[in-house]
Amino acid sequence: MIPYDTNLPVVYLRPGQIYVADKPTVVSTLLGSCVSITMFNRALRWGAICHGILPACKKKKRDNCNKECKELYKYIDCAFRHMVLLSGSCALNHEETEVKLFGGAGMLTPHKNRHGIMSVGDQNVRMALRMIKSEGFNILASDTGGNSGRKLFFLTHTGDVYLKSLNKTEEVGLQ
Repeated sequence: MIPYDTNLPVVYLRPGQIYVADKPTVVSTLLGSCVSITMFNRALRWGAICHGILPACKKKKRDNCNKECKELYKYIDCAFRHMVLLSGSCALNHEETEVKLFGGAGMLTPHKNRHGIMSVGDQNVRMALRMIKSEGFNILASDTGGNSGRKLFFLTHTGDVYLKSLNKTEEVGLQ
């Protein structure tokens, strides 16, 4: 598959974390109903990835998220908002920034809403799409939904994403 044969540092991204890099790194993560959004700017060699667990922060003052919040990157809306804020310090151009979306498998109990039944994975994907659009980005590639988990490798210096679909019975060893 990839990329453990490289000489690059490998970082495992846990649920509820983001990783921002201006140096070449391989970021791996394992997704079920969670969602990862990657951002990459080729001109600046800047890359970022989040691993959001749930769609939206329940706190009433979402626009006032700050680093003191203990669940800052747990929610897709907050995680992506902070990735965009961090990218602002690099002066990223929206047209030159590649955004990719992964995960959101229907692995947990569905939630009923006025539109019918949606799994947590569906809710996560819907929120990610809404956030990406609201910030003015376009999605270059995505692999979402379904019933299987995914193992993801993101190369922060190229924007490449390597993906392996996992069967429900397949075990993955995390190192």
